[in-house]
Amino acid sequence: MTSPGERRAEQAEPRDVGGGGPAGVAGAEASGIPLPDNVRPFPVPEPATLGADLRRAREQAGLSLAEVAERTKVRPGILASLEADAHERLPAMTYALGFVKAYARTVGLDPEDAAERFRREARRAEPPPSVIEVEPLDARRLPGRPLVIASVVGVAALLGLLAAVGLGLFDEPLPDIIMKYVIQTIISNH
Repeated sequence: MTSPGERRAEQAEPRDVGGGGPAGVAGAEASGIPLPDNVRPFPVPEPATLGADLRRAREQAGLSLAEVAERTKVRPGILASLEADAHERLPAMTYALGFVKAYARTVGLDPEDAAERFRREARRAEPPPSVIEVEPLDARRLPGRPLVIASVVGVAALLGLLAAVGLGLFDEPLPDIIMKYVIQTIISNH
């Protein structure tokens, strides 16, 4: 014979029980601890993203995306990317942070808190950097030794010519220069 309390427990419908974290019902089931028949775990919702919070705050403020764009001077496409958490479609981090702060300020959220959340979420969304393999140059693609020597000699000759022009060596006819030098040498020796 069963007592009235036992009959009520047998007839009880399965119920949802809160506290579904690691220490709660969901955590007990995940760790292999059997649950009573009248208890079933429920999934713990993921925390809302910044984009979802921005959208919710905008809707609660009664603003359209176009109105926020007009007030913040940020293109609607960028605001839509923020709401969709599409970090890959946003500009560089510095600009994106400015857009996040302007959007948050417009819809009544704390701009600094929003910027910090954006930084955390953007870090999680970034793919790991890929390794770029560098291969040595193929010897067939390098210029030959004669071409390198001719190029160096040509550049040296060009620099010498430019220096001579800069020093004014070509301002007077060459025989006059030689005559001046000879006359100065003779005068300075006497």
